[in-house]
Amino acid sequence: MFPNQADAVRLQTGSVAGVISLRPSFSVAQNVDVTPNSAAASFVLPAAPPRILSSAVTARTSNGFTLQITGFAPTRSVAQMDFEFTPVSGVSLSSARSTLNVEPAFLVWYQSQQSQQYGSLFTVTIPFTLQGTVAAGQALVDVLQAVTLACPTPSAPPTGPALN
Repeated sequence: MFPNQADAVRLQTGSVAGVISLRPSFSVAQNVDVTPNSAAASFVLPAAPPRILSSAVTARTSNGFTLQITGFAPTRSVAQMDFEFTPVSGVSLSSARSTLNVEPAFLVWYQSQQSQQYGSLFTVTIPFTLQGTVAAGQALVDVLQAVTLACPTPSAPPTGPALN
């Protein structure tokens, strides 16, 4: 029995994919170990695609902007980010799509000691420069209606180490 006469305990995990193995220990008066040999449990936190939690424009120029994106990647791996820029009606952009290879930057982050305390969380800041035609006196960045982001899932995501 656990505190408050409960026969179960709750466990909250983080966002990193992998295997969690638990082995409790039980003792009674005078520290006598009464843990059964079969008292163990393991469960898998499955790999999943990266998830975006928030995004914000942090700087603007007449023909560009800087986008800050916060999210998490359960496999601690992001290979690319695909962006689609949607202008307002009547405005054309020379390129409405952009694919960025972000794998090197994410490898550096997720292999760093600093990232360990954040699990699979990340924040990335990406500057964009736009090219297109707008009316005189208008800034190109002001005619954007939306920016859509996708982080395609790698074909074979790495499996995380066992977490004990």
